[in-house]
Formats: sequence, structure tokens, C-alpha cells
Amino acid sequence: MHVSFPRMLSRTQRFTLGRPQRLTLVAGGLRLLFLRSSGGEDRVRRLWVLDLATGQERLLADPGEPAGETTMSAAERARRERARDRSAGISGYSADREARLIAYTADQRLHVVDAGTGEARRASWRPGRR
Repeated sequence: MHVSFPRMLSRTQRFTLGRPQRLTLVAGGLRLLFLRSSGGEDRVRRLWVLDLATGQERLLADPGEPAGETTMSAAERARRERARDRSAGISGYSADREARLIAYTADQRLHVVDAGTGEARRASWRPGRR
């Protein structure tokens, strides 16, 4: 089936889906953290690490299906609209200097993943709650 260029442009979000984004070089240049969806039509961004010595990629965090959109707060939806970000999943992350622990938000919750073991846990903190 033929897909028109405008439709393909829209479906792939201007051919940006599946492309690594928000790159962070860590551990003396030995590892690279980045966000990327699984492919050209998948909107859910996941957290990956690339070992630059071996070239091996490893998935660190997968927020799951775009179901997170339904629980997205109005503030997060507005922030993504201002940034023209139509994706789902992880929109950003923060790591310690050696990128051993990486924090990210998904489904309005803070998560922390250990890059060495791949163990992820949900933190008890939630935005807007004290």
C-alpha cells in the first residue's frame, strides 16, 4: 500500500522517531546515555546506554505503552506542547557523574535505575505532593 509523503511525515513526527535524542556522554567518554523509541513509528521514548568500547546497546528503562498519556498532567501536557514534543514515554533524565544511578519521570512518577544492574525502582516522591 502506498503511503503519501504528508502522512508519512506526520506518522514519523518529521522522521525523528527512532532517532537517538538527549545524548549524555559519561564515565570518561566510555558510555553514552540517550533516549530513543523502538522505531520510526513508535512514539514511546525509552532510556538506553551505549558502551562505546564494545558498541553494545542496552535498554535501561522502558515506560511501557503510550498509556502514560492518559495519566499525563495538564502541566506536563502543556510543557510538551510548548516544546512541540508529541512523543510519549521518557522525556528527560538526570544522572550522577559516572551514570551509575539515573533518574527519570514516567507516568507522573519519579523512577531510578541502576545502570550496572539494570534494576529500576519507583521513588516515593510525586510531583505536586509533599
